[in-house]
This record gives sequence, structure tokens and C-alpha cells, in this order.
Amino acid sequence: MEKGVITSATTQAYSLEKRDDDIVLPAELMHRIQSLLSEKEAARTCVLSKSWLHAWSTIPNLRFPTNQVSTIYKKYIDNTIQRYHDHNIPIESLEFLLEVENKEADEIWMRDRLLAPETTSCLKDLCLYISDARTVPRQSFKLPDNVFSGDKLHTIKLCSSCCILDDIYIGINHVIKCVSLRVLRLSHVNISDDVFHNLLSTCRLLEKVILFLCLGLKTIKVKNLGFLCHLQIISRAQDDDGFLEIDNVPSLGFFSYKSFAFSIAETGNLLPFKTTGSTTACSLGRSVTRLYLNGVIIDDTFIDMIKSKFVFLETLTLKIRCWASERLVITSLSLKRLKLKLRWSSVKDLQVDAPNLLSFSYNGVTIPTLLFPSSIAPPKQIKLKLYRLWKPLDTSFLLKLKEVLNNFSASTFDIHIASSSKSLNAGDVDEIIRKGPVANNVQRLSLHEIHLGDHSFDAFFSICSPSHLGLWNYNSEQCFSTLTVVRGVMKNNTTHYDHLKQVVVQNPLSGEWEALTSSWETDFHDSLTDGLEFKLNWSSAFSLDC
Repeated sequence: MEKGVITSATTQAYSLEKRDDDIVLPAELMHRIQSLLSEKEAARTCVLSKSWLHAWSTIPNLRFPTNQVSTIYKKYIDNTIQRYHDHNIPIESLEFLLEVENKEADEIWMRDRLLAPETTSCLKDLCLYISDARTVPRQSFKLPDNVFSGDKLHTIKLCSSCCILDDIYIGINHVIKCVSLRVLRLSHVNISDDVFHNLLSTCRLLEKVILFLCLGLKTIKVKNLGFLCHLQIISRAQDDDGFLEIDNVPSLGFFSYKSFAFSIAETGNLLPFKTTGSTTACSLGRSVTRLYLNGVIIDDTFIDMIKSKFVFLETLTLKIRCWASERLVITSLSLKRLKLKLRWSSVKDLQVDAPNLLSFSYNGVTIPTLLFPSSIAPPKQIKLKLYRLWKPLDTSFLLKLKEVLNNFSASTFDIHIASSSKSLNAGDVDEIIRKGPVANNVQRLSLHEIHLGDHSFDAFFSICSPSHLGLWNYNSEQCFSTLTVVRGVMKNNTTHYDHLKQVVVQNPLSGEWEALTSSWETDFHDSLTDGLEFKLNWSSAFSLDC
């Protein structure tokens, strides 16, 4: 038979109609296919054959994601679970969204029906999402005591809607038998220290723990978990200083902590662990390769700790609330990726001593003097996000930016700027031109809500020649004004732009790149609601020296 040709014989052999000589797919494979589809798509497989219908009626993964509170919907769930129990059909995965209407009745229903022993005996993955019916008063909801009773459980995710429920809480009389647990995620759950630590001490095989705004936890002790590789904590406590104790977690490669505290002290250390006099920093440093800290106050002791204790650290993300000094020095022999966000900081000099650094990202309210040791190559990629600048964007800022770009000509830059701006004139542009050549190492330049006057493009293009230009958070009239300026640049071909060969703009509807024509504004008048994207083609050999 010729390769690739489908004959009537092959069509008959692979017919979906069930016959004695047909090959029926294993039920496990059909279950796997159905589990990867949406509920509606999976249900449609029932029409393929009786085998697919049977597979759908016995699928071990049950999902009830609809937040309906009608009696009919709950009866449907009851009937489905009862049918599984009556026919000894195992439930391996259960995902359920409950909108609480009657607190007492729903607590009993979840305990006796949804999480009955017949369900938890085979359960591997449990995901419960609980919210309040908006027609009832705010209230708390108690999770059933058997939520941790399944000895085959691999994943537990318990989440509530924080904006509606006061909280969902876990009582002190829980039966904890989930010795096979690998993943634990608690979101807006009120759990006591004793219950949580008992849970961790029982589940020695845990690999991933995520705690999202969990009330009740005063001290988190993570100890003697040999398989734990991912620990993520998000807290809103006003004083988390030293509330985390970590010891003997040799596989922990990723640690993330984010603080949502509203009142911030001007002094002190709002890290979740002590930098001196505790085993936590040493334990983290022995294994962590990715460290993420957000909303913290750090000091020189922490910076020294990064240098001396985190010997395997490859990715460091610091979103710092406060740094009092004007100079920040980060040293690491192993670091490959560094991201810094300084919210309320007066850093003027930023020095990074990391010989293996590949990428660097900086987000701040000022543009600092960047220093990399002359003995090592600077990172290949540098990203600057300069939002909500303390001072309006003026000539001094643009000259500082040009200096940074020319100092690291071997690096590729991605620049985002959002600020109020002063009107620039021809003299300002001439001053920028005199201060060195135009940088050709900017891959992308994004401007957000910046007033683009007559000389704005002259100024920016006297600094750099970006391959991509993004103009964002502009209304339609501002977009059209910008288009007019860009078209005028191409048409007039002035000395500032004689090296600009071509400009194409992204179609907001199709996403395709198109030539910028005079009819473009008319064609897409109602589509330009956010901004514009341009590709710019520059001459490979140009220089605007003084």
C-alpha cells in the first residue's frame, strides 16, 4: 500500500463504532485524554462510542468548578458522588468550588458527603475553593476534620475568597494521615501553629509548600523535610521579623517571601528570618539557588549574608521597601540573574560584583550610577524600569541615561520609562548630541504616559537607536498625534534621523507589522486605546558625535 494513502480497509479498521474486531483504547488512556479537556469538550467524547461513554461516566477526576448554590446543582453533585460510591468507582482527583449559603448545613454536607471515607480512601488530589454567597452576611467557615485524612493524598489546595469570607479555619481536632503528601497550598486559611507544625511533621515527603495570607500562624517552623524544594510565603502581618525558622531542608532550591504589611517602619529588619544568630540563614544558604524577597527592609547584614552564606545562589530578586544608604553593593560569585526594585530609596551608586552575571534588571525612581568591576564582563542583558520618577524627565536625566548606555556598550538594554516630562527645545537636543555617540545597544524602548513634544523624539533618538519602540497608556488622540510625528520624521528625513531607514507599526487588530501610511489613523481610529508598537530599522553605520 502506498505510504500516506487511506484506503477503505484502514477506514473500517479504525472506525469509532464498536465492533468485535475493533481495538478499544485502554480506559486509563481515555481517562487521561478526557482529563486534559474542558468539561464540555470531555462530555462531548461520549458520542464517539459506548467505550468513551463508559470512560466519561467512570472518570476518576471530578471537577465541579461552577459556583452555583441551587438545590438542583447540589443534588447533581450528590448523585454523582453517590453513584461512584455505589459502584466502587475510585475518585482520585476532586476539584470543587463551594459558594456557602447555609454555613452549618454546608459544613455538614462537605464532611459527610463530599469528603466521606469512600471518597478520601482513594483520593490523590484535593482542591477546595470556598466563597460566600453575596446575599448572606459575612461569616467564617470551618473545614471538616477529615480534610487531611486521605493516606494517598499527593496534593492539597485549600483556598477561600478573602474579599467575601471572614476566613475559613481549620480546627484543632484534625485527623492527619496524609503521609504521602507532596504539595500543600493554603490560601486565606486560618490555621494555628500547632496544627500546621503537626501537618509538616507528618508529611515528610512534602516537595512544595505555598502559604498565601494565612491567619493564625505566628511562627513557621520548617524542619527536617528532606524533599522540600519549593517554599513560598505571602504574609500581611505588620511584624514578621524572625517568624520563620528553617533547618535541615537540603533540597530547598526556591524560597520566596512577600510582605503585604501596610505600615512600614523606617528602621529595622522586616525579613522573615534573622540574619544573625539563627540556623535559618545558614540552612537556606546551603541549598537555595533562587531567592525572591518582596516588600522587605534590608540592611548591610543581609547584603553580607548573600555574599558569605548563599554560595549556590543563581537568581536573586529583591523588591526593597527601604534602603537608607546612597550606595548599594551586591557581591556573589555564583549569581547569574539579578533583579532589583527599590521603591523608596535614594540609591545613587549601585555596584554589582558578580563575575557570572548574565542578566540584570533594575526598577527604581531614580537612575543610579551603575558599576561593574572592570576585570569582568558586564551582563549581556540589562533591563531598566524607571517608573514614577522623583523628578520630571529632563535633560539631566537623559544625559545620565546616555552615559549608562555608552558605558556598557557590550550589553543589550531593555528600557521602560514612565514619568512626567518637561518640554524640551532644540538647544536641549544639541546638548545631548554633543555628549557622545548614539547608543546602538537598545533592543527596546517603552515610554509610558510621557508627554511627547516637538523635540521629544529628537532627544530620545539622540540617545539611542532602539529596534522596538513602545508608546503606552496614551489615549487615541495622543496616539494619532504621535503617528503624525513619526510620519513627519520619515518624510522630512532631517539630520537627526538620516540613519532611520524604515518604520513599521503593529496592527492592533491582526498583530501584523505594516507600513505606516497616511490612512492608518482613519483605519484604526477606534482600536488605538492603549498605545502603539513600532519596529525601527536603522543604518548599521552611523554616529552622532559632537
